Amino acid sequence: MKHRKDRALSVMVAAPASDAAERRALIDLLAAVAVARGDHVLVVEADLGSADPGNGGLLEVLRGEISFHTASTTDAATGARRLPVGNGQKPVRDAFERENVHRFLSHVAERYDLVLLDGGTLAQNVRIAPLVAAVDRLIVVACGGHTLQDDLVETGRIAAALGNAPFGALLVDGKGATR
Repeated sequence: MKHRKDRALSVMVAAPASDAAERRALIDLLAAVAVARGDHVLVVEADLGSADPGNGGLLEVLRGEISFHTASTTDAATGARRLPVGNGQKPVRDAFERENVHRFLSHVAERYDLVLLDGGTLAQNVRIAPLVAAVDRLIVVACGGHTLQDDLVETGRIAAALGNAPFGALLVDGKGATR
């Protein structure tokens, strides 16, 4: 899937479990910078491990249970629109059907310039495979002096098996990983 200028660039950010804080901080930084330059940005929480039962979000939007507008909010810290993951206690299988994922990405691609998706730790999040395969780019985050090389290699292998090999990696120092 190639990026075209008439629709949003969709970028999934993933990291080994040890780098979760750095992954989230990087997503917030990218969103804030893009908003500051005038882009319309959507941040989507797709890390099923962070599901908050009872809240509407990505899972409910994909299943058609609630509207995108109802589920998303504006993040005061970054200025981006944010879509939480939703209720991970319900069956996830139906939500990530390929047609649901493509319909969702097409919908948001018409309204935003950049869509950042928090893919979490892919080894623990394999149920989002259709979403991983459908995004334009997959970026892996690593923390210098902290992330094990084996963890990076495993993340790359899992991403490729899920349908989208990493486009690149970002090495962060981990010292400023706060929101």
